Amino acid sequence: MKTVIVICAFNEPYISDVVKNLEYKWPIIVVDDGSKEEPVPDFRQENVHVARLKNNRGKGYAMKFGFKRVSEKYPMAEVVVFADADLINFKPKHVEAMLEALNSADMVGGRFKPYKLQDIFNFLIPFLSGQRAAKTVFWKGFFAKNTITDFGIETSINVYAKMNGCVVKNIILDGVSQHLKEKKYGFIYGIKKRLKMYKQIVRAIIYAKLKFKTNTRK
Repeated sequence: MKTVIVICAFNEPYISDVVKNLEYKWPIIVVDDGSKEEPVPDFRQENVHVARLKNNRGKGYAMKFGFKRVSEKYPMAEVVVFADADLINFKPKHVEAMLEALNSADMVGGRFKPYKLQDIFNFLIPFLSGQRAAKTVFWKGFFAKNTITDFGIETSINVYAKMNGCVVKNIILDGVSQHLKEKKYGFIYGIKKRLKMYKQIVRAIIYAKLKFKTNTRK
Protein backbone atom coordinates (compact mmCIF):
# COMPACT_ATOMS: atom_id res chain seq x y z
CA MET A 1 0.00 0.00 0.00
CA LYS A 2 1.26 3.46 -0.90
CA THR A 3 2.01 5.05 2.44
CA VAL A 4 2.85 8.56 3.64
CA ILE A 5 3.99 9.44 7.16
CA VAL A 6 2.89 12.70 8.79
CA ILE A 7 4.71 14.09 11.83
CA CYS A 8 3.44 17.22 13.57
CA ALA A 9 5.98 19.18 15.58
CA PHE A 10 5.85 22.20 17.87
CA ASN A 11 9.17 23.27 19.38
CA GLU A 12 10.40 19.66 19.26
CA PRO A 13 14.20 19.36 19.53
CA TYR A 14 14.14 15.67 18.55
CA ILE A 15 12.33 15.90 15.21
CA SER A 16 15.51 15.38 13.15
CA ASP A 17 16.24 12.13 15.00
CA VAL A 18 12.70 10.86 14.46
CA VAL A 19 12.86 11.53 10.71
CA LYS A 20 16.37 10.05 10.41
CA ASN A 21 15.36 6.86 12.26
CA LEU A 22 12.69 6.16 9.63
CA GLU A 23 15.49 5.88 7.05
CA TYR A 24 13.42 7.76 4.42
CA LYS A 25 11.65 4.55 3.35
CA TRP A 26 8.36 6.40 2.86
CA PRO A 27 7.47 9.98 1.95
CA ILE A 28 7.32 12.09 5.11
CA ILE A 29 5.44 15.33 5.66
CA VAL A 30 6.56 17.25 8.73
CA VAL A 31 4.14 19.93 9.89
CA ASP A 32 5.84 22.71 11.84
CA ASP A 33 3.01 24.01 14.02
CA GLY A 34 4.34 27.55 14.38
CA SER A 35 7.53 26.65 16.25
CA LYS A 36 9.58 29.62 17.47
CA GLU A 37 12.13 28.12 19.87
CA GLU A 38 12.85 24.87 17.98
CA PRO A 39 11.74 25.34 14.35
CA VAL A 40 11.76 22.28 12.10
CA PRO A 41 14.88 22.28 9.91
CA ASP A 42 14.74 22.23 6.12
CA PHE A 43 15.46 18.59 5.35
CA ARG A 44 17.49 17.99 2.20
CA GLN A 45 16.04 14.57 1.45
CA GLU A 46 13.77 14.58 -1.60
CA ASN A 47 10.94 12.64 0.03
CA VAL A 48 10.80 14.77 3.20
CA HIS A 49 8.51 17.78 2.85
CA VAL A 50 8.16 20.46 5.54
CA ALA A 51 4.86 22.32 5.77
CA ARG A 52 4.99 25.36 8.03
CA LEU A 53 2.17 27.07 9.90
CA LYS A 54 2.83 30.72 10.72
CA ASN A 55 1.29 30.45 14.18
CA ASN A 56 0.74 27.63 16.65
CA ARG A 57 -2.72 26.19 15.93
CA GLY A 58 -2.71 22.99 18.01
CA LYS A 59 -2.05 19.34 17.25
CA GLY A 60 -5.50 18.64 15.83
CA TYR A 61 -5.25 21.51 13.36
CA ALA A 62 -1.71 20.50 12.39
CA MET A 63 -2.82 16.91 11.71
CA LYS A 64 -5.65 18.06 9.46
CA PHE A 65 -3.26 20.44 7.69
CA GLY A 66 -0.80 17.58 7.22
CA PHE A 67 -3.48 15.30 5.77
CA LYS A 68 -4.47 18.07 3.35
CA ARG A 69 -0.86 18.28 2.20
CA VAL A 70 -0.82 14.51 1.67
CA SER A 71 -3.90 14.81 -0.54
CA GLU A 72 -2.24 17.56 -2.58
CA LYS A 73 1.29 16.18 -2.85
CA TYR A 74 0.57 12.43 -2.83
CA PRO A 75 -2.98 12.00 -4.23
CA MET A 76 -2.38 8.28 -4.83
CA ALA A 77 -1.56 7.60 -1.16
CA GLU A 78 -3.61 4.73 0.25
CA VAL A 79 -2.46 4.90 3.88
CA VAL A 80 -1.43 7.75 6.15
CA VAL A 81 0.57 7.08 9.31
CA PHE A 82 0.66 9.78 11.97
CA ALA A 83 3.59 9.76 14.39
CA ASP A 84 4.73 11.98 17.25
CA ALA A 85 7.77 14.22 16.91
CA ASP A 86 9.45 13.15 20.16
CA LEU A 87 9.70 9.39 19.65
CA ILE A 88 12.73 7.37 20.65
CA ASN A 89 13.80 4.45 18.43
CA PHE A 90 10.76 4.53 16.10
CA LYS A 91 12.08 2.52 13.14
CA PRO A 92 10.82 1.24 9.76
CA LYS A 93 10.08 -2.17 11.31
CA HIS A 94 7.50 -0.52 13.56
CA VAL A 95 5.78 1.19 10.64
CA GLU A 96 5.79 -2.10 8.74
CA ALA A 97 4.19 -3.86 11.72
CA MET A 98 1.44 -1.26 11.79
CA LEU A 99 0.84 -1.62 8.05
CA GLU A 100 0.67 -5.39 8.35
CA ALA A 101 -1.92 -5.13 11.12
CA LEU A 102 -3.89 -2.70 8.97
CA ASN A 103 -4.60 -5.51 6.50
CA SER A 104 -7.27 -6.75 8.91
CA ALA A 105 -8.31 -3.46 10.54
CA ASP A 106 -9.61 0.00 9.75
CA MET A 107 -7.14 1.67 12.07
CA VAL A 108 -4.03 0.57 13.96
CA GLY A 109 -2.62 2.28 17.03
CA GLY A 110 0.90 1.82 18.34
CA ARG A 111 1.46 1.41 22.09
CA PHE A 112 4.66 1.40 24.10
CA LYS A 113 5.84 -1.17 26.60
CA PRO A 114 5.68 0.51 30.03
CA TYR A 115 9.35 1.25 30.57
CA LYS A 116 8.72 4.63 32.21
CA LEU A 117 5.90 6.93 33.33
CA GLN A 118 4.89 8.26 29.90
CA ASP A 119 4.93 4.73 28.48
CA ILE A 120 2.69 3.47 31.29
CA PHE A 121 0.08 6.10 30.40
CA ASN A 122 0.23 5.09 26.74
CA PHE A 123 0.06 1.40 27.60
CA LEU A 124 -2.94 1.71 29.90
CA ILE A 125 -4.77 4.32 27.81
CA PRO A 126 -4.07 3.54 24.13
CA PHE A 127 -5.87 6.59 22.72
CA LEU A 128 -3.17 8.81 24.23
CA SER A 129 -0.72 7.46 21.67
CA GLY A 130 -0.11 9.57 18.58
CA GLN A 131 1.07 6.62 16.50
CA ARG A 132 -1.81 5.66 14.19
CA ALA A 133 -2.16 4.12 10.75
CA ALA A 134 -5.34 4.16 8.67
CA LYS A 135 -6.40 4.27 5.06
CA THR A 136 -6.94 7.68 3.52
CA VAL A 137 -10.70 7.10 3.28
CA PHE A 138 -10.83 6.82 7.08
CA TRP A 139 -8.90 10.04 7.59
CA LYS A 140 -10.95 11.85 4.96
CA GLY A 141 -14.18 10.96 6.75
CA PHE A 142 -12.76 11.85 10.14
CA PHE A 143 -11.31 15.23 9.25
CA ALA A 144 -14.50 16.19 7.42
CA LYS A 145 -16.38 16.03 10.74
CA ASN A 146 -13.77 16.76 13.41
CA THR A 147 -13.30 20.32 14.68
CA ILE A 148 -11.05 19.63 17.68
CA THR A 149 -7.73 21.41 17.21
CA ASP A 150 -5.78 20.52 20.35
CA PHE A 151 -4.48 17.33 22.01
CA GLY A 152 -8.05 16.09 22.29
CA ILE A 153 -7.68 15.02 18.66
CA GLU A 154 -6.43 11.59 19.79
CA THR A 155 -9.61 10.95 21.76
CA SER A 156 -11.73 12.31 18.94
CA ILE A 157 -10.18 9.79 16.53
CA ASN A 158 -10.90 6.98 18.96
CA VAL A 159 -14.54 7.97 19.44
CA TYR A 160 -15.07 8.45 15.70
CA ALA A 161 -13.73 4.96 14.99
CA LYS A 162 -15.90 3.37 17.68
CA MET A 163 -19.10 5.15 16.69
CA ASN A 164 -18.60 4.22 13.04
CA GLY A 165 -18.07 0.53 13.78
CA CYS A 166 -14.44 0.52 12.67
CA VAL A 167 -12.14 -2.37 13.49
CA VAL A 168 -9.32 -0.99 15.62
CA LYS A 169 -6.16 -2.88 16.53
CA ASN A 170 -3.47 -1.82 18.98
CA ILE A 171 0.01 -3.28 18.66
CA ILE A 172 3.10 -2.99 20.85
CA LEU A 173 5.93 -0.94 19.34
CA ASP A 174 8.74 -2.86 20.98
CA GLY A 175 11.69 -0.70 21.96
CA VAL A 176 9.92 2.59 21.22
CA SER A 177 9.33 5.27 23.86
CA GLN A 178 8.89 9.03 24.16
CA HIS A 179 10.82 11.89 25.66
CA LEU A 180 9.04 13.00 28.82
CA LYS A 181 7.53 16.48 28.80
CA GLU A 182 9.05 16.99 32.24
CA LYS A 183 12.49 16.38 30.72
CA LYS A 184 11.92 18.56 27.65
CA TYR A 185 10.40 21.56 29.41
CA GLY A 186 11.53 21.23 33.01
CA PHE A 187 9.58 19.50 35.77
CA ILE A 188 7.09 22.24 36.74
CA TYR A 189 6.31 23.47 33.23
CA GLY A 190 6.27 19.90 31.94
CA ILE A 191 3.68 18.89 34.56
CA LYS A 192 1.55 21.90 33.61
CA LYS A 193 1.65 20.94 29.94
CA ARG A 194 0.76 17.34 30.76
CA LEU A 195 -2.23 18.36 32.90
CA LYS A 196 -3.38 20.73 30.16
CA MET A 197 -3.17 17.88 27.65
CA TYR A 198 -5.24 15.56 29.86
CA LYS A 199 -7.85 18.30 30.35
CA GLN A 200 -8.15 18.65 26.58
CA ILE A 201 -8.51 14.88 26.23
CA VAL A 202 -11.35 14.67 28.78
CA ARG A 203 -13.15 17.57 27.11
CA ALA A 204 -12.76 15.85 23.75
CA ILE A 205 -14.42 12.66 25.01
CA ILE A 206 -17.60 14.59 25.77
CA TYR A 207 -17.50 16.64 22.58
CA ALA A 208 -16.69 13.80 20.20
CA LYS A 209 -19.52 11.56 21.41
CA LEU A 210 -21.97 14.35 20.59
CA LYS A 211 -20.30 15.22 17.28
CA PHE A 212 -20.04 11.75 15.76
CA LYS A 213 -23.59 10.48 16.28
CA THR A 214 -24.20 9.85 12.58
CA ASN A 215 -22.58 6.82 11.00
CA THR A 216 -20.43 8.07 8.13
CA ARG A 217 -18.34 4.98 7.46
CA LYS A 218 -17.98 4.14 3.75
